[in-house]
Amino acid sequence: MKLLFRATPGKRTHLGQDIRAQDGNVVEVDQKRGKILFQSYPNNFLPIPLSVMKLGEPVHTPIKLSDITVLVINAYPDVLQKYLLPSLPEEVEFIELNNVDNKNWRSGAKALNYGIKKAKNDIVICAHVDLVLGKDWFEKFIYQECRLKNWGALGIVGTGINPQGKRRIIWGSNYTYPYPVDALDECCLIINRKNGLLFECWVTPGTVTGLTSVINATVKDWEYIF
Repeated sequence: MKLLFRATPGKRTHLGQDIRAQDGNVVEVDQKRGKILFQSYPNNFLPIPLSVMKLGEPVHTPIKLSDITVLVINAYPDVLQKYLLPSLPEEVEFIELNNVDNKNWRSGAKALNYGIKKAKNDIVICAHVDLVLGKDWFEKFIYQECRLKNWGALGIVGTGINPQGKRRIIWGSNYTYPYPVDALDECCLIINRKNGLLFECWVTPGTVTGLTSVINATVKDWEYIF
């Protein structure tokens, strides 16, 4: 992720580890380091929001909000009510898979596969209950989606090599164009059901929390996109 440093009377520069910042400088750090900087210097480090990518002309008719399904495995109702639900437009389909105390689902992958099949739409957003989607998030997503052809999964980058093959991609980095990656973070994973994507299931004995799964990647003509 990228952060903007703003000087204050009590802190005019930041000198620490590999960061050397003066007023107006932009630094790039991983998500963990960024969180530490926010907490330690809340008046100095500001996040730079991701910009809407310029992807050219649309390749198909833009979808509507009613064409989107948001799917969650809900083990924490209070968290869902506080974070994700207030950020969802009324027009989207919302599917909640109740799993308080892990009573209904022993596998996150099986639960999500059930929800994906149940959804009335082909665009399915698998989200964590503590996710907050910004007020213009859906507008930006619709703008970008209609400019992508035959995609399989979209989301926040998990890991991968940048297009030049020079270094590994930092989680949450501000890249201004889409490209294939090796994995996507599960906190907000968008599935294009038209390509027949589901999750493969592995359950470790004694483990009933977390998403112990990956997307079935047998289809060859689509890509993970960040």
